[in-house]
Amino acid sequence: MLQESFLASVLLPEGGKRTTSSSSSSSTSKDASIYLQSFRPIVGASTTYFKKSSTPRNGLAVSTTHIFAAQADKAVVHVYSRERGNQEATVPFPEKITSARFCGDDDNHHHGGGGAGVLMLGTEGGRIIAWEVCTGRQVSTPASHLQAVTTLAVDPGGQFLLSGSEDSNVHVWSVLSLLSFSSSDNLSTSLSPRHVLNRHQGPITKIVTGHSSSTSNIAISASKDESCIVWDYQSGQLLRTFLLAGPVISLALDPCDRAFYAGYQDGSIQLVDFFRDTPLAKHPLYDDPALTSTAIQASTSSVWAAQSLDLGATLCLDVVYEGNYILSGHHSGKVCVWDVSSGKYVKEVVDYGAPVTNLQMLPVTGFLNQSPPRLKVHQVVKPRYDPSFSGDDASVGLSKYTITAQFPSTLSRDDDDDGDMDPIEAALTGPSFPPGFLATSLAELTAYTSRYSTNGTVPDTVMVTGPETEALHEKVTELETSLEELRATHQETWKKMVEMRLEKIRMRRAEEARRREQVRLGGQAKRRKKIDNGAVAEDFDENGMEESPDEGSGDRQAAEEEEEDDDDDDMEEMKDDSSNRRQHDLDIQMKDQ
Repeated sequence: MLQESFLASVLLPEGGKRTTSSSSSSSTSKDASIYLQSFRPIVGASTTYFKKSSTPRNGLAVSTTHIFAAQADKAVVHVYSRERGNQEATVPFPEKITSARFCGDDDNHHHGGGGAGVLMLGTEGGRIIAWEVCTGRQVSTPASHLQAVTTLAVDPGGQFLLSGSEDSNVHVWSVLSLLSFSSSDNLSTSLSPRHVLNRHQGPITKIVTGHSSSTSNIAISASKDESCIVWDYQSGQLLRTFLLAGPVISLALDPCDRAFYAGYQDGSIQLVDFFRDTPLAKHPLYDDPALTSTAIQASTSSVWAAQSLDLGATLCLDVVYEGNYILSGHHSGKVCVWDVSSGKYVKEVVDYGAPVTNLQMLPVTGFLNQSPPRLKVHQVVKPRYDPSFSGDDASVGLSKYTITAQFPSTLSRDDDDDGDMDPIEAALTGPSFPPGFLATSLAELTAYTSRYSTNGTVPDTVMVTGPETEALHEKVTELETSLEELRATHQETWKKMVEMRLEKIRMRRAEEARRREQVRLGGQAKRRKKIDNGAVAEDFDENGMEESPDEGSGDRQAAEEEEEDDDDDDMEEMKDDSSNRRQHDLDIQMKDQ
């Protein structure tokens, strides 16, 4: 039998006291704050309660196996197990969580999943946090929004995340980029939004995405500026702007993407039909580009009035699987049903006695062809900071990347997959390796090793042999031999040239020293002669030479400086030659390689 349920949460007032109601007076449910309740075939036939939670608007997320509830007064997220019906963990975060959405669980898209995915969180400081519940890996973006993130939405394919904020902007993120193991050089790109949609003039209250997995899927954003905008979020293009009857608090989209429903502060709901007054041959969102720059005033005749003002504001909305009924959660604590065909209030389903902040219809269960999930998360792994985003190499984040999950059934191939099974696939998916699989593999490895290796190791490359190849090898060997001989001759010649240059410099400096010694001895002889003639000793220096310059002293000094310059030039020339020789040898080695 097919069964459809809904999940609802309430925001408890200070002190935890509720208004008196028939459905909240029992001892079993008076402490409950999250409700998993059946809707069809019988409303309220089964109800599961979860306690100790006070969840703000858009702060509830659900997977096949778990419920995640952000807390209005604390920077924590409560994790509840749907299977065991109790609170599994309390996870703290650096700042208060203001919105939550689960991404990647196939069960959210009516295909059957096992709770494996990523919990997307929006913070009070404008950040996005991605928490992989199977690995514990946590990725946090910079504060991209200027104010708190008020709502999150994930498209059906799990490829894009949309975040709305009190700063009136909508950001479109690539989920793959957020979760990639990028190096620090690419962090600015991977942790930045792909598009910034900034046409609203007031805080964003709700974002919903269409049900298509194509590249032309739509998203709708609601704002307190009394407007809703339809976007092509993958390209960032504005498709339509609708002006409504008042500030929009909640939003829901028709299962066929034909219309959307907006909830207001007085408890009423307005239907906005895309195809109203539109020819069937034209698509109202894409076939008239002129309307993209023109705001459309929605008709007030499509507003569904609340039964009474006691309902309070319509805080949350969702549409049932068939699209013929709408469930609304109100500030008074009541959950109501509305008929789409007549546009009227039908009845009250339940009264929780506290503001219903979140209401979400769960996928229908009981289909005959619904296959069990291949992977199931029995217990979440608490988040930890990913070191790959601390400026180090991205491989650090992969070194301790471990997935914790269960295989509910035996791994097997899909029944609808045609063709023979590959031996490797059969070995990996079967209960054990097929008979003879290991023996055959070891025999092939042994044959390969003995053919191409002589020391028991397999070479990096296998050489192809043949007459032409052998001739080429011989020619290469001859060229290498000639090259080595030329290189040795070059080195020997250069060595002899260096020795000759050094010998020349030594001889020149010895000749200079000899001349200076002769000058010194001549000066001493002159001094002794003048002393004998009565000259004063102070007129001579310590070497016996007169301090007054003679006619040839300038010429000798210039000659000495010129000789020293010649020596320096020779040394510089030798250095240049040596550098050129080393560069020449390096070029030869590169050509050889």
